Amino acid sequence: MEAKRFLYVTPNVYRGLAGKDPDLSHLPMAKMEELIAIFCFGWFVTASLKGDPDERGPDIERLHSVDEVWVICARKPRHVQVRLFGRFLDAGVFIGLGLHCRHWLGIKKNYSETVAGIPDLWGNTMGNAQPFRAATALEYVKGICRDVDEKI
Repeated sequence: MEAKRFLYVTPNVYRGLAGKDPDLSHLPMAKMEELIAIFCFGWFVTASLKGDPDERGPDIERLHSVDEVWVICARKPRHVQVRLFGRFLDAGVFIGLGLHCRHWLGIKKNYSETVAGIPDLWGNTMGNAQPFRAATALEYVKGICRDVDEKI
């Protein structure tokens, strides 16, 4: 099958996904790997531009606290959820810059510092490239996507 979307990661994120980062090696990465595969094949994902996960639990959401920072959320198993932070380089092209355990991020200081650091990681990784901007979730994600913010 041909990829419909693309997801690239930094070497640090790759080490975490591969189980080679001692701080993340206890996490079950199967759900994150599954979500990455679903994303790349262009299969159905849920997305939110409003970043209100408690209400709708999207697979991918744009955060409000920092410009164009997104997070892919592997929400299962509930007690060891994993988050992949990054930005879109283009429509359907996500650059993963930070991989973290949701439990660790539950400490507000950790979450705030992680999110605030994504633009610097972007600059260090992507140079002067600007993050992609769009008006709708579908324009960002491409493929089969439901915007959970839209009323059905």
